Parts: sequence; structure tokens; C-alpha cells
Amino acid sequence: VLQQNDELIFLLEKTEDDLVQIVARSKVDGTEVWTTVIGNEDDRLDGARLGRIYHSNGAIYIIDGYNMIHVFDDRTGENIAVHPFNGYQPGGMVPLPIVYEDIFIWQHGTEDYHHMKAVNPKTGEDLWVIDMAGHFLVDYGMVGDTLYAFFGSLDYDAEESTFVVRINPETGEMMGSIQLGASISAKLNNVYVHVGFTKSVDNPEYLYKNLDY
Repeated sequence: VLQQNDELIFLLEKTEDDLVQIVARSKVDGTEVWTTVIGNEDDRLDGARLGRIYHSNGAIYIIDGYNMIHVFDDRTGENIAVHPFNGYQPGGMVPLPIVYEDIFIWQHGTEDYHHMKAVNPKTGEDLWVIDMAGHFLVDYGMVGDTLYAFFGSLDYDAEESTFVVRINPETGEMMGSIQLGASISAKLNNVYVHVGFTKSVDNPEYLYKNLDY
């Protein structure tokens, strides 16, 4: 996902010493405007734990190998803040975090519990936590100023329907839910049978097998 502002594009590149760095380049001629190395020369931990950069509200966000969220000014590369990211989740296909305005949202937990959490890394403030109570996050996304989250049951034998919840991203308030009448995920961390969340104009949309919700 290419991240950009009006003047710059932001890329992950390797240095000559094989370190990971964020590079801001001019849209006009591709020249380097600023750069910052993530990680350090002692252990060479890959700075892009999730393999991507986020851009929102005048800032660049990235998670390093120490599970820390780094926030940089998008114009200058100045380090604005560092905040812990306790987003461990077993398996490889948990939905990526979402950044909305100054809010960083993700699922965190273990096989025993699953929470959706939101923080403001710039201020270090924990904003809200939702206990998903026996469910996991199938997928989620922003449509306008509303977060739509698709929850699946951890009880795979029960064949419970997936449901979608409308959430206020600033407060965590759940503003209503809809049962989809079917399960749109085989199980946690299993995405080989579906395409996932997208949106059509101003409507949330989910593609699963040969169905379009």
C-alpha cells in the first residue's frame, strides 16, 4: 500500500549496511527528502514488523522488531513519539492494524482471549478496549468515520454466524450489529477461502467465496 501526502511518497528501503529505513521521496523527481533508519546496527532487527508503513493526519507510523509503534512527522521525519504495541497473536493472518486520524487500532490477545484495542501513540493515551468474548476479528475497515468489524466465533463446531459491528473509532462505542446468516471465515488465521473487507462507494462490503455481502 503506497503511503503519500501532497508532496511526498514514503517507502521502505534497505541501506548499504542492510538496515531498514523509511525514505520520503519527492513526487516531482524522486529525490530523497528525509530518511530514518528503524532498528539498529547491533541486532539489525527489521524495522517493519508488519511489512508496511502507515500515514495519517500528518504523521508516519511503523512497528519495529521490538514491538514499538514509532511516529514521525511526515514533512521532516522528526520522531514524534514511541508507544508499545502489544499485538501478539498466534498465526500469520490476523488483520493488520488500522490508523484513523491519530488513532491506532488493532486486535491483540492469545488463544485464550481476544481484545480490540485503540491508542493514541502521539499522546501515549489508551483510548478503549473491547473484549470480544469468545470471538475473533475476521476483518475490519473504516468507511467514512465508522469502523466496521466482522467477528467470528472461536467455537468452530457451533457454526455460529459471523456478525458485523459498527464502532465509533474515537470511543469504542458499539452502535449496532448485524448477523450475516453465515460464517465468512473458516477459522482464526485462515484466509485461503475468502477475499475480505473492501468498500463500495459509502458502503462496507465483504467478499467471501462466491458471495458478496
